[in-house]
Amino acid sequence: ARELLLPGIGAFREEIAAAASGALGLPVRIEAIEGEWRGLRPRLRVAGLVVADAQGRPALRLPQVDATLAWRSLLRLSPDFHRLEIVAPELGVRRAADGRVFVAGLALGAAGERGGGLDWLLQQRELVVRDATLVWRDELRGAPDLRLEAVAFRFERGLLRHRFALHARPPAALASRLELRGELGRLDVTRPLESVGRLQLALERAELGAWEVWVDYPLPLAGRGGVRAWVELDGGRTSAITADLALDEVRTRLAPELAELRLDRLDGR
Repeated sequence: ARELLLPGIGAFREEIAAAASGALGLPVRIEAIEGEWRGLRPRLRVAGLVVADAQGRPALRLPQVDATLAWRSLLRLSPDFHRLEIVAPELGVRRAADGRVFVAGLALGAAGERGGGLDWLLQQRELVVRDATLVWRDELRGAPDLRLEAVAFRFERGLLRHRFALHARPPAALASRLELRGELGRLDVTRPLESVGRLQLALERAELGAWEVWVDYPLPLAGRGGVRAWVELDGGRTSAITADLALDEVRTRLAPELAELRLDRLDGR
């Protein structure tokens, strides 16, 4: 059976693209596909996967996808993966002036709707992205594009809790490294901050003042150093934020009517 199922899988490229289109609800094109076995599970290697938007325009290009198929696909008659690995994509994420968020030109679902293709991706048991470039455009804030290089992302879906980790290299003027981890009991794809769980953010050799273009601080804050923060999410309201700071040349203002406070060094929680 192993020899019958996979060696000629390239001949079914269009049928597989059609199945992926059905799962995503969007047109999918595949340039090439080949198969092999990883233990007892069939493994697919896909080159040149292109997802189009609702108007048929290319919205997401994935140079290489490595997918290990889950046997539950046969029961559901839809593609489900034990592990899905995406290599070297360039991904644009945009928040429009009306607050809607688009991933690679594809709108996340509105309130009460599923998150479309992103929702389907996060239904897989394990999702891995390597060597990616991520560009964040925030038209609501009118901020310049934020480009993250060397992005690595891993999402593991559990029975009761889901875990993810993201590592990236921001522009040198902002920080040397960014790391975001999370453990979520409930994940809302369309409104991530209404999920339930815990996030951990770390910045190394960061210039905090430079991040104010994209981030709102509780107080005006500038300084150079390291930051590690933990955020508790409680389904729409933030229940707690804890941050460890080790900063040099700190400037802040504790109230609008007060003079600026300058510190050579600030360490604390």
